[in-house]
Amino acid sequence: MDANGVTQLYNAQLRDLAAETSEPYRLENPDITETCVSVICGSSVTIDLKVEKSHILDIGYDIDGCNLTKASMAILKNCALGKGHSDIQNALTSLENILTANGPLPDNEWKKMAVLEPARDYTARHDTILLPFRTTLKALESLK
Repeated sequence: MDANGVTQLYNAQLRDLAAETSEPYRLENPDITETCVSVICGSSVTIDLKVEKSHILDIGYDIDGCNLTKASMAILKNCALGKGHSDIQNALTSLENILTANGPLPDNEWKKMAVLEPARDYTARHDTILLPFRTTLKALESLK
């Protein structure tokens, strides 16, 4: 990764989003807690969920990862309330398409995913970016 690539990837908007989740926000008495670890880089994401009728009422988190993981978590936490499994799955699929298939950038509430587009060429970073979404899906699936 050259200096220009680093500057584009770790831009001010991404750093601002990452700062939103730099400190853990854990829920008291969550309905489910799930932790996943990236086998590639060792980043870990713990997600707490309060859920009613299969929809997220509140989301807590503890991130041990880089700014990419934290920015992805910020995007998720800002959009996840009121969403169900299929909504989070669709968001994950959209993010995967942005990173791996030159997919379109969302123009809905998930539009801040665009900040992660510069990571497209850095495939070793994809797993850590997707980790918050995958952890949330795993938590929702365990409630079924």
